[in-house]
Amino acid sequence: MTSKLDQIEQILAQTALMQQAHAEAITRIDTRLDRFAEETERRLAAMETSMDNLSRQVDNTACTVDAVGLTLENSIRHAEVDRAEIKRIWQYLMRQTPNGDSPTS
Repeated sequence: MTSKLDQIEQILAQTALMQQAHAEAITRIDTRLDRFAEETERRLAAMETSMDNLSRQVDNTACTVDAVGLTLENSIRHAEVDRAEIKRIWQYLMRQTPNGDSPTS
C-alpha cells in the first residue's frame, strides 16, 4: 500500500509542478497580452490624432482651393471689365482720329 501511496504522492507532486508551470506560463502570456493591449491603445490614439490632423489639413486645403477659385473668378471678371473699358476707349479714339492721326495734329 505504501507503494501505491508513493505513486499517488509522485503523481500529485508532478501535477502540482505542471500546474505551477502552467500558472507561470499563463502569467507570462497575460503580461504579454497586457503589453500588447497597451501598445495597441497607444497606436490607435496616435492614429486617431494623425487622422484628425489629416482631416484638418484636407479641410484647410479645400478652403484654400475655394479661395483661389473665387480669386480667379474675380480676376476674370475684372479682366472682362477692363477689356470692355479698353475697347470703349479705343473705339472713342478711333472715332476721334479715324486715320490714326493724333488728335493734336
